[in-house]
Amino acid sequence: MEEVEEKHPETVVLSLDTGYDRDYSRDPYEGYYKSRRGVIGFFRGLLEGDEGKELVAGVTVNGKAKAYPLEKLRQLGKTTDTFAGKTLTFTFDPVTGDLEVTDAEGSRIPYITAYWFVWTGAHRETKRFGQAGN
Repeated sequence: MEEVEEKHPETVVLSLDTGYDRDYSRDPYEGYYKSRRGVIGFFRGLLEGDEGKELVAGVTVNGKAKAYPLEKLRQLGKTTDTFAGKTLTFTFDPVTGDLEVTDAEGSRIPYITAYWFVWTGAHRETKRFGQAGN
């Protein structure tokens, strides 16, 4: 650390000495991530059952939104779906945990990883992969 400060004296370094008695090496939300319950604030009551905290890959194509449950994509490994006039291929790498979404031409399609309750809150008209008619 001293070497960095010597070479770059203008550098500001984050300090764990905050004046609060807290273990900053531990994620305070760890229990929240693991629990299927505990949907936040105004999202309560919008969703049925435990699906609210399911992680999804949210995709928007031609102004339309669709959510792809990550656990389902992991199980499938590789799958295709036709959505909003495009054929999308989802490839999940079990070694790295990476997901790649591409169109028929092989171009990458951006996606957002979010809880289902967050995605549906932002995209009210969203479709959901794996549900009847979707």
